[in-house]
Amino acid sequence: ATGAGGAIATFSGASLTVANSTFVNNTADPGGAIVNAGTATVSQSTFSDNFAGGTGGGGIFNTDTGLVTVTNSTFSGNFVSGNGGGIGNVGTATVSQSTFSGNSAPNGGAINNLATLHLAGSIFVAGTSGANCFGTLNDNGYNLSSDATCTNGSTGSATNATLNLGPLADNGGFTLTHLPGAGSAAIGAIPNGTNIDNNGVTLACNDTTSDQLGNTRPISSGAACTSGAVEADSTVAVTLGWFLAQRNGDTVKIRWQTATETGTAGFHLLAVAEDGSKVRLNQELIQSPVIDSVTPTDYAFDAVTTAMVFYLEEVGVDGGVSEHGPFELGLEYGAYSLPDNVEVRPAAFLPVVAR
Repeated sequence: ATGAGGAIATFSGASLTVANSTFVNNTADPGGAIVNAGTATVSQSTFSDNFAGGTGGGGIFNTDTGLVTVTNSTFSGNFVSGNGGGIGNVGTATVSQSTFSGNSAPNGGAINNLATLHLAGSIFVAGTSGANCFGTLNDNGYNLSSDATCTNGSTGSATNATLNLGPLADNGGFTLTHLPGAGSAAIGAIPNGTNIDNNGVTLACNDTTSDQLGNTRPISSGAACTSGAVEADSTVAVTLGWFLAQRNGDTVKIRWQTATETGTAGFHLLAVAEDGSKVRLNQELIQSPVIDSVTPTDYAFDAVTTAMVFYLEEVGVDGGVSEHGPFELGLEYGAYSLPDNVEVRPAAFLPVVAR
């Protein structure tokens, strides 16, 4: 666009509400996508690959008369030749539980603030240029940054955090988002029962609010919540990559592989009896050798059983229990991941039916 606001421009005294929207590949200066001089409320929206010139604000530019509130939104890959790859602010900006990833600018790759900025429950992964945040800010808690900016020591906030965000993708909902992966400091960062005020915007982890996708915070009642725009279930400790149970005479050979583990003590194997009840096959816990891992881990257990259906029960170091399955005898679930240094050779056994 020529002039300010590649998609939307508001004037002093005007009101703007944006929800469940996507702004992509807009160009203007200032405000690649939006320039706001009035009162703007943005929620559950994504700004990606927008560009602004020297004045800045690749996603949003908030002027000196502007009041902008951003909640449960994603800023990804926005860039400017001036200030504020994601947001450029010279008014009053309030940002809650939002995700900034890969935004770039000479000053403030994610946010450049020259006036008043309130932050809570948001996460920041640096782009190719500029620190995540530039300027003073009010850190109201649970902000996590991959560099040394965007926080000032409030409760739950941390710098140089490992955030392990997935790519911008369809994770559900109306917009593309970045999903925190295994080992992300964002997952479970906000204790259950938290209720804080971020300049009039409530950040709560008590089943009363939702994320950018519409998921309740937290997903599992009573669990801790995730910083950023997308809620991840902090009670899911294991990502199961592969499972196979095959009969060899009277014995069923059960093999499985976890893709990732977080706080995993071990596993129990359950078989479904003829009456439909579940019977544990192992007498002692099948212990995890890793507890925490972001690389595949293999397990094996042999059982004498006539069962045709099985479940895998994971046990966390905190005593929490969750279940995977059902898995039918002879059917392969998922895909086995070979170590990088293993040569792949033709299989010496008949293929199983993939599901």
